[in-house]
Amino acid sequence: MKDLDMQEGDLLFTADAKSMYTNIDTGIALKIILEYLTKNEAKFGSYNTEALIAALHIVFRNNLFKFGDKHAKQIRETAMGKRPAPPWATTFYGIHESRDNGANGFLVKFVENLPFYKRYLDDIIGIWRCRGTRAENEKRWREFVSVVGDFHGLEWVFTKRSKNGVVFMDMLLSIKNCKVVSTLYEKSIPIAYRGRGGSQSRHQEGRSRAPSLPPPPLPS
Repeated sequence: MKDLDMQEGDLLFTADAKSMYTNIDTGIALKIILEYLTKNEAKFGSYNTEALIAALHIVFRNNLFKFGDKHAKQIRETAMGKRPAPPWATTFYGIHESRDNGANGFLVKFVENLPFYKRYLDDIIGIWRCRGTRAENEKRWREFVSVVGDFHGLEWVFTKRSKNGVVFMDMLLSIKNCKVVSTLYEKSIPIAYRGRGGSQSRHQEGRSRAPSLPPPPLPS
């Protein structure tokens, strides 16, 4: 991001998918991924579509797990705790956004507004470039947000576009002098501790730092 050719008025934004794994329908995902793999088998040339889809059927239709003394079989949504789950989810939504999907990929449709766009599983970081009048730009932004969320029930929560600071993957990003700058983001968390004057537990707002030395022992 440091090497981006930024323009005055560019804004940072992030988006987060709500419960991505549990909102990916297994049947729909298998169908969409099968179509994508079949279409691109000659292009990628490193897999056999029939064998790969058969393996995905086995993994995502037969996920067994134990809860306490009970055993269960997951019958829908993404198989939790399985190694193929991250690339499965990434590929599923990537088909919606990807340029490999032709005119249906929204990264093609909004290319003039997105000088930068990246996604890590269910977290999106991007830069929005304003085009046209303010009213036209707001209409375009609302259309973008709608298209991002228009894919088989996945819901995305967007932050407000800003140049003064957005949080992404424990980093605080901002735009200064047409450059993206970053620093570590420290989340405020409640910290429980025991006061010196009594045994009552107290709470205070603190930063998520490495643990410090314990407090002095209470008087006997």
